Amino acid sequence: MKKSFILVVVLALFSVVPVYAATSVQAIVNQINTTSYQNYVNSFPVHKGDNRGFNVGITNNVVQHGPQHDQAADLAYLDFRRSGWTTMYDPFTYNADNGVAWSGRNVVAVKQGTTRPDDIYVLGAHYDSKNNPGADDNISGVAGLLEIARVLSQYTFDCTIVLAIFDGEEVTVTTGGTDIHRLGSVHYVSEHKTDNILGMISVDMIGWQSPTDLHNMADVEGRIVCAPIRNDLKAAIQTYGGGLVPDLRTYSNLGPNQGDFSDHVAFADAGFQACQFIEDNWWNNPNYHKAGDYVENTDYFDWVYGTKMLKSVTGYLVTHALTNPGAGASTVPEPGSMVALLAGLAGFSMFLKRRTK
Repeated sequence: MKKSFILVVVLALFSVVPVYAATSVQAIVNQINTTSYQNYVNSFPVHKGDNRGFNVGITNNVVQHGPQHDQAADLAYLDFRRSGWTTMYDPFTYNADNGVAWSGRNVVAVKQGTTRPDDIYVLGAHYDSKNNPGADDNISGVAGLLEIARVLSQYTFDCTIVLAIFDGEEVTVTTGGTDIHRLGSVHYVSEHKTDNILGMISVDMIGWQSPTDLHNMADVEGRIVCAPIRNDLKAAIQTYGGGLVPDLRTYSNLGPNQGDFSDHVAFADAGFQACQFIEDNWWNNPNYHKAGDYVENTDYFDWVYGTKMLKSVTGYLVTHALTNPGAGASTVPEPGSMVALLAGLAGFSMFLKRRTK
């Protein structure tokens, strides 16, 4: 009698489960918000006189960071946590041949896939700077990943998504006779060589728009062998970029000194599909690697352009993290909702079934 009553109650509850319509890729992309993005950027130490440099000096054979360097990592960590992502620090140390220790830490946020958790897509952005405020290079990318995390927190995806804030992109250390560039991403890849990473995009400098040459264009840079991901990102720019024109630049497959820079290189070196997503004509940015790279600099940041860049890469990520992107993404059940309640009841009924056998 008791078992029959429980079964009737559970079935009755399931009969009133609300049906949630899936959200289309375009509708998700549309939630990327200029004001929210701007607020994320401004919350970081990106103002005149700030310094997030990785190496501002050496004390007792240990490299010292800029005054605001560690603060930036902590801010990213807290913001990812606020958006509900599984977030961790990923520390590393390189011992240079001259006896100096170069230590840093990445911040890694993970959203586990539901049906294909071993298939992984990575977006990366570095938070260290060249001993300057580094607003465009590269809190523009870091804040972009935080805005993406905010929007995607509402949905579930088939594949696992990793948003990685890398340290030490701007420095080089010699260890074992080898020059190591992009310390944080090289460390991350060394720990994840066997992961099934299907695509990695480095979001590096997206806040300044060239006023003349290459205006309204988005630069996609990478190696010949990484043509598949570059073409996929090109398609996303054309679909979700609000009129941005993709500009694909191809570099040699050989070595790191062929014009192929940023954190995607560590992934490409390991055989993963990877590319860089960056403002076009970045090499003519008047504040590139200079003290003038601060957010309140007059007529510097183009927030509308940056938002279009973010929408483009969000479109790529959502499309590829879903097995059937045409069907859209499901909404994460809210704690205390009917869906969450029924999930708990289903588990409880299974527990009772085992106990009464």
